[in-house]
Amino acid sequence: MSATKIRTEKEIKEDRAAKVADLEALENKARGREMTNEEQLRFNRLFTEIEDLTGELKQGQRRRQLWAQGADRQDGRTPNRGSRVGRNSAPALLGDMATSLVRGEINRRDGLTFSSNNHIIETDNVLSNIAYQLSTENRLTELGARLEPMANYSVLPVEEQRAQGQHWTSGDQVQADTAMVMSARDIDHKTFVAMVKADKNWLIDGGELARDYIGTSLAATMNEQLIASVLHGSAANKQPDGIDNTAGIPTIDAGGASVTDHGFHLDAVSELMSKNVRRENIGYIYGNKTFRQVAGLTGTDGQPLMPPAAISDLRHFHTTAVKEDYGAGNDQTRMYFGDFSNLLVALGGTFRMELVEKYADTLQTAFLVWMRYDIQVIRPDNFVIVENLSTT
Repeated sequence: MSATKIRTEKEIKEDRAAKVADLEALENKARGREMTNEEQLRFNRLFTEIEDLTGELKQGQRRRQLWAQGADRQDGRTPNRGSRVGRNSAPALLGDMATSLVRGEINRRDGLTFSSNNHIIETDNVLSNIAYQLSTENRLTELGARLEPMANYSVLPVEEQRAQGQHWTSGDQVQADTAMVMSARDIDHKTFVAMVKADKNWLIDGGELARDYIGTSLAATMNEQLIASVLHGSAANKQPDGIDNTAGIPTIDAGGASVTDHGFHLDAVSELMSKNVRRENIGYIYGNKTFRQVAGLTGTDGQPLMPPAAISDLRHFHTTAVKEDYGAGNDQTRMYFGDFSNLLVALGGTFRMELVEKYADTLQTAFLVWMRYDIQVIRPDNFVIVENLSTT
């Protein structure tokens, strides 16, 4: 059975305009006299069809508004397209690249060139746009993290220890050997591949809807991977080292306890403030089960337990990217606090998308997106991990 073709907004508007013209012509023909039964039936049918088309247009507009509200969906299967729901949003760019591959065409628009050759798009001029759009759509940036285009092997200064000082009293005074230590780390891009498969008939008949869904799915996968790598990335797994595997980050041991009050939050904030991190710069990330524990806290009076004012306005979000299988019993999780402006996600290399016909025997087409990136924590002591939290 063939798929029902989804009409574009342009096609619906053209159909509606044609029916409105027919309706007006029918009214003009019957001007000065009553319509015949046949004319009245045709008039009623046209009027109903015009109303249906108007409703279809409004439904499409509402659907696009819902897509644009992806920011309200937690790190999302539908990514945040935010206020930039234009043709240069990350889902739209990725969708256009996929469309160019399917059609075997060269697509130029808005200063960008997507060249399709041998079922591969390889372009540098779209990288900065993809990086910029991902930075507007990834929830890490809400906490202050930076997603920036950066060349491989760029040198990045990392502060291992803060500057020390003392009052000067005499010419033979020696500065204590605890001075600020600045080290340099190279940006070392790792490779991540996102894949989405689509049915052939859907690609052919889906039009703009298919393009948007492909782009949205790929952008969501890329954003989810960036968050997971920031938290748990490991060089042993061919990933950039994330917060879990960065030396010098303090930890707070929950001892296998559940969240029963806001004590762990206050301990983490206090630890950061002892490093002169400004309270208003602190944000945190936690998992879904911890979210449930915090949201379900109640006081002795049975009423919801509100967080203290000192932490009530901290930026935060929960995500499935936070692991919940730590510990011997695979039932422990973590919370990540910090000044995320000291976290850099460097995107680089040539941005590449491939069309793969490996799945042709099942009437499917696969799209592969190759993303190169690295993660650097500039000031490790500006972060703290609350670990060994029970998920039960």
